[in-house]
Amino acid sequence: MIIHDIDTEFPTRNIGHTSTKSTFDLGVNESMYWIDTGLERYAKFNQNTKVLTFFEDEPDKYENEEVIEDEIFYVGFENSYTVPWSGISDQVIKVDFDVLVKPISTANWFKYFNDCIQINNLDRLDTSNV
Repeated sequence: MIIHDIDTEFPTRNIGHTSTKSTFDLGVNESMYWIDTGLERYAKFNQNTKVLTFFEDEPDKYENEEVIEDEIFYVGFENSYTVPWSGISDQVIKVDFDVLVKPISTANWFKYFNDCIQINNLDRLDTSNV
């Protein structure tokens, strides 16, 4: 396992929405660690709960826009300038970052998230490569 130290500092800003797990507080001043676990990062959208979740699992387990039961899976977003979930962005009401995500671009990631009322663990979105 390889651990990379990433010193990330975000400006403190609170948009005012709160939840039981966290707030939309974008402010963290702490060292974050990028851990190479050998796993791949994915996003999945649950069509029933309307939650977009970032998580990790074994490499090549899912294909982009693969549908399994009530979930749509997305891959390759960390090394891309496109947004694979743009087709469902107007349906998302909550986003969960269950793992640290380190994309090369976040352009339009949250475009058309008009109904989104909660983002959990936003400090796990590492924008140091953006």
